[in-house]
Amino acid sequence: AVSLLGTEPLPYISNVLVIPEQRGRGYGRILMAAAEGLARKWAQHRRGQTEAINGSSININGGDITGNTAVVCLHVDADSTSGRAAQGLYKSLGYKGVADDRTGVRGGGKFSWMGADMLSTGLYIVDDVPLLFMMKELD
Repeated sequence: AVSLLGTEPLPYISNVLVIPEQRGRGYGRILMAAAEGLARKWAQHRRGQTEAINGSSININGGDITGNTAVVCLHVDADSTSGRAAQGLYKSLGYKGVADDRTGVRGGGKFSWMGADMLSTGLYIVDDVPLLFMMKELD
């Protein structure tokens, strides 16, 4: 689980990996569906105890997610080469970047090679490694 902006913890998917010789067979989608199913159950359980996000809202690329919404978060390699397949999978499943203006990378600097679009849609730097932080509203 991850906590954003002082909110209650949210479900967080980490380190989804399909070995290279098995890629392209739909296993990533199956793993993500299973993880999202667990996130939905967790959100339903938490709703029975308290508001999932304490009535606050989080802005995701222009849209707000409110406290009554079940969401799931993840991070992915921000590199357009090594992270391309995973980024494509997550985007096709409805994940969107969650920008953090506190990173100080909006001006580019040493990560300007990523392009303005990447820098404004969820780029985080962890131990000098660029990652995209993404979130999805679950139905």
